[in-house]
Amino acid sequence: MQLGLYVHCPFCISKCNYCDFNSQPAPTELRERYLGALIEQIQRRVSSSFAACVAQASRRAEPVEASPTPDAPHVTTVFCGGGTPTIYTAQQLALVLNAVRASGKLDPGAEVTCEANPDTVDADKLDALRAAGFNRISLGMQSLVDAELQILGRSHDSDTALAAAAAARDIFDNLSVDIIYGIPGQTADSWVATLAGIIALQPDHISAYGLMIEEGTPLFEMVAAGRLQPHDDDTYADLYEQAQGTLAGAGYEQYEISNFARPGRRCRHNLIYWRNQQYLGCGAGAASYLNGTRSVNIADPQEYCDALAAGEDIIASDETLDKPHWAAETIMLGLRTIEGVDLRQISQDCGMELETSHADTIAVLVAEGIATYDRGVLRLTPEKGFLLHSEVARRFFL
Repeated sequence: MQLGLYVHCPFCISKCNYCDFNSQPAPTELRERYLGALIEQIQRRVSSSFAACVAQASRRAEPVEASPTPDAPHVTTVFCGGGTPTIYTAQQLALVLNAVRASGKLDPGAEVTCEANPDTVDADKLDALRAAGFNRISLGMQSLVDAELQILGRSHDSDTALAAAAAARDIFDNLSVDIIYGIPGQTADSWVATLAGIIALQPDHISAYGLMIEEGTPLFEMVAAGRLQPHDDDTYADLYEQAQGTLAGAGYEQYEISNFARPGRRCRHNLIYWRNQQYLGCGAGAASYLNGTRSVNIADPQEYCDALAAGEDIIASDETLDKPHWAAETIMLGLRTIEGVDLRQISQDCGMELETSHADTIAVLVAEGIATYDRGVLRLTPEKGFLLHSEVARRFFL
């Protein structure tokens, strides 16, 4: 049995204008209390989740990976995300990672990622994180244009981002950076400048995300008030295609809609999500997917801490997927990747005949250059299909 482990740190220095994630500024007292609660959940859940998965897998035929040696360590990826995990000290984050190790389930070759904001790390802190056992750093740079960073409400400027990335490049063998396109006011030239600056840093992995203007965020209010003008669909597509071409030319392989990597540096943790495999989420608002059941923890950090302290259930909601729903989600997630989805294997796993029932849809996608189809494997084309992913995926939900 193999699992990915996601650990959520919901605190930030300040809330970015575009962010609708479960994150917030918080006083030191709450952050410290939360850290203790998070470690307690890790201690409770990691070993027990393995035991439940192994027992369940032995009772039913389901698309769940069985392990021939269930007592061996099989947490193969750890991803400490947020929020801003590096609002904590490296020593505090080491306590979190030590709790995972203490379970006896952490694979020696696990990919262990920590997200970081540029203004929360320096060389000494990054060195301490590496010594603690983090072997991959994911740095949220977002842009190298100060005016764009200000629109996003980021708490750092471009010089700070460049300095943090240079330090991380010296210390970590596996460096990932996040950047954003589609920022109001962003031009083709400013986007090219950000791409060139990022490539010059020689990261191993680049996540290039299209900006989503989410209702309820300050950015949404600025757009609604006419203070900012969002890009139209054509411009948005042009910026995306510029990223694809520039990053490919620099030796980065696009392996998912928004993700590009050098050979051997794909994010193993995120591939677990896109392949609809099993993962455990610890922390406020973190989601788990175990034995066909998705569950989500209590989102509010204070309520999460209170529930753990009282010995109460911290699960806010859960849902067991039936086979058609599982099949549709597996297709939706897999179509995000360059490897696509094996409709024949999914059909076999869920007892459905997807090739027959979706034959017309598949034929249209191939004819229009949106997808390729070969011996049961459906793949979206990066040139056209990736931009239409959401529309395509909806066609496979019954």
